[in-house]
Amino acid sequence: VARASGVSKATVSRVINRPNLVAVSTRRKVDRAIRQLGFTPNHYARGLSGMTQTTVGVLFLEDFSELAHNPFWGLATNAVHAALSSQGINSQIYSFRPNNSQDTVRGDTPSGLGFLQSREVGGFITIGSMTDDFYSHLVNAQRPVMIWGPPRPPAAMISAVDSNNSGGAALAVSHLFSRGYRKIAHISGPTELKPGADRLEGYRRQSDSLKLEFEPQWVQRGDGTFESGYELTKRLLSLRNVPDAIFCLNDEV
Repeated sequence: VARASGVSKATVSRVINRPNLVAVSTRRKVDRAIRQLGFTPNHYARGLSGMTQTTVGVLFLEDFSELAHNPFWGLATNAVHAALSSQGINSQIYSFRPNNSQDTVRGDTPSGLGFLQSREVGGFITIGSMTDDFYSHLVNAQRPVMIWGPPRPPAAMISAVDSNNSGGAALAVSHLFSRGYRKIAHISGPTELKPGADRLEGYRRQSDSLKLEFEPQWVQRGDGTFESGYELTKRLLSLRNVPDAIFCLNDEV
């Protein structure tokens, strides 16, 4: 801001904190630079001379209620918080939930985008599956980002750490096979999301590898919720050829 407005950093500080001490013409130049650069003053920095503070934004891509309803999300978020704390790093959780009806992100609001652009946050970790629009916002934020979940193209722009969903599904089928089950069904999830597609692929591949009996109606597509798990299990149990085991998409199902 100081370079853009042609004044010193001290003058910029005075314009932000004590504007009555600065000439009107100078205030206008600094205010114009602040608007053009999208600068957000770091209010936490006041009084912290000689100290450093690092905050990482943990972007939870679901409603906060899911932390209680879904045991995986609670464990995942706690693991991230504990790892950051062990390094002396603060974490701030923000909820961004995809809107399935419009394929947008509820965090795509002035307050949500403001959090992505905040100079008070040094970087971000995302937990959950995101839309293409939200990925673009992360790229535009120009902050260090680590995705916990499937990488997005172009992969080189943001690093990602993901589970081996296909391999995990194959292990689940192999476990049921080792327990003597031969008619294994699958309650899947949205296949437009990579985790659901990969788990379905792993289930089919391992079922074929083990030469298991298979019927198309043994694959029931749900939405990953407790309710869909309940309804789809009833449907599976009502079939003429009832499966003897079910591999489920997630803990809730």
